[in-house]
Amino acid sequence: MELFQTKLKWVGLLWHGEYLSRLSFFHESKLDCSNAIIAFCGSPPHLRGPMSELARRVIAYSQGESMSFTDIKVEPALTDFSTRVRAFVQTIPYGAVQTYGAVSKAVGSPRSARAVGTVMRTNPVPLVVPCHRVVGTGNRLVGFSAGTGVSLKNQLLKLEGNKEQFVL
Repeated sequence: MELFQTKLKWVGLLWHGEYLSRLSFFHESKLDCSNAIIAFCGSPPHLRGPMSELARRVIAYSQGESMSFTDIKVEPALTDFSTRVRAFVQTIPYGAVQTYGAVSKAVGSPRSARAVGTVMRTNPVPLVVPCHRVVGTGNRLVGFSAGTGVSLKNQLLKLEGNKEQFVL
């Protein structure tokens, strides 16, 4: 487990071997962040040694630097559909958005926009699998469980330089 402070408050990373299994962010304190990671994995994980490259990149991202996390290996999802959705969303470029419907079409299930929403709602590695870049039809900002919800989703899109007008 890694815990570090950014402009997006406290961030925690949980690794399972070479795979990232959890990224939790926007916590007010180190203790809150640690508790969120412990709640996810069920027991206190070991603290990791030196800061990882991902931690450095998340800090830079929080400062408004364009970052790609497409090279980060994330722990496989439980279903093939979830794996396909996460893999596609991980490739949405910095500052860009896709609708839930467009994602469902891209992964070969054109009538599954709501199911895409479910996968995004349970995304254990936000920012790396940038679920904040998935929006509703008509640029509606819906469904974001981190921090302050859709207002944080809007904040992340603005941080990335997205100039579109979103409906909150």
